[in-house]
Amino acid sequence: MKITTGTFVKPLAAFSICTLIFFSCKKDSNSSQNNTTDPASDSALSMSTSAAASDNLYNDVYDVLGQTGTNNAYLSGRIAVNGRAGSADSVPGCTTITVSPADINTYPKTVVVNFGTGCTGWYGVTRSGSITYSLTDKFKNPGSVVTAAFSNYKVNGYKLEGNYTVTNSSSIGPGGIIVLFNSSVTNGKVTYPDGTTWYSYSGTKSIRQTAGIGSTNYNDYVFAITGAHSYASFTGKTLTDSITTPLVKQVTCKNISAGTVAFTYNGTIKGTLDYGSGTCDSLATITIGTVTKTIGLPR
Repeated sequence: MKITTGTFVKPLAAFSICTLIFFSCKKDSNSSQNNTTDPASDSALSMSTSAAASDNLYNDVYDVLGQTGTNNAYLSGRIAVNGRAGSADSVPGCTTITVSPADINTYPKTVVVNFGTGCTGWYGVTRSGSITYSLTDKFKNPGSVVTAAFSNYKVNGYKLEGNYTVTNSSSIGPGGIIVLFNSSVTNGKVTYPDGTTWYSYSGTKSIRQTAGIGSTNYNDYVFAITGAHSYASFTGKTLTDSITTPLVKQVTCKNISAGTVAFTYNGTIKGTLDYGSGTCDSLATITIGTVTKTIGLPR
């Protein structure tokens, strides 16, 4: 890894992304065919899986940001040892990270994470292009605001665009520290590798840490996610969703392991996406009316 002014460690951050936009759908548990025989419902099923995957792609932006803000010595204020902030893990050697100004205390600060023409890292995900983060303060400090700008940034060939912002809204409550981050995406767009298929994306999330607060072992961290989003396809179809039961993301799990999302396709067809009850697997279930399909998250 090329280090211009700082280095980041611990390749795993708060959330995971799907390695493909389309999830691989298994056969319908209520049907011998992989369709509902209702074209509108089939379209709703297809778009809901694509929407869920688009959402997870933007989670990748938080992954990289969380890695930068919590583990980079220049951003966290911790003393680096031989250029590292005290961890044996690191991002792949094909990543270049530039921090400016290159000191611990000066803010605002700009961090450019450049994956070049293709860099395969944690979970076997290949990223290319770059993300530029602008930070008003250390990411761990309450009140800090971070914005992200994309430069031909792609995850396994899927290009991300738009305006991404995350705010540290942590506070002290009656029961102790509340670790909370609020993120938003406006004018988001995911373009497929074919260059013509795309989905627009916008929405907000609240990301609250529910376990591992104060722990020095990152694998202890667990997060609960709430929020709502809207999507539109290149064909003019729309989908809106809202998290009805908080999504659970354990750092040790590749994917979300629990929680439900309610969605509405084209303003009329309603359905749910269920990530399960806590098992650390790669499965989720989509239900529209009486039709239920299990989808496999491909990593």
